[in-house]
Amino acid sequence: MNARLTEYTLTRAAEAPNAWKERVKSWQEIGTIRAAISTASGSLQTQNDLLRIESTHTAVTWDDVKTGDRFGGFEVTYVIPGGRRRMHQLFLKRVDPPEEAAEP
Repeated sequence: MNARLTEYTLTRAAEAPNAWKERVKSWQEIGTIRAAISTASGSLQTQNDLLRIESTHTAVTWDDVKTGDRFGGFEVTYVIPGGRRRMHQLFLKRVDPPEEAAEP
């Protein structure tokens, strides 16, 4: 599994007031994480789980990640803590769709 881990930049939402004193959401780089991402697939029984339906991908990582964080074009929708000597499992939703080639 460690061979599939890829390094990504981790960003977290932060709110700050703008020139008109409105609270504006922006993304700040927190650091880097190493994660292995795969497409979410499963049997009919697991598809009834609401978290699973919203998520398009899953990932595993050793690093600390919170719900709402973003990396690699995905947003973390749910985190299952790994506990001692186990990797954290992440449910992800694509937020930046991959670029599609335009045909002439």
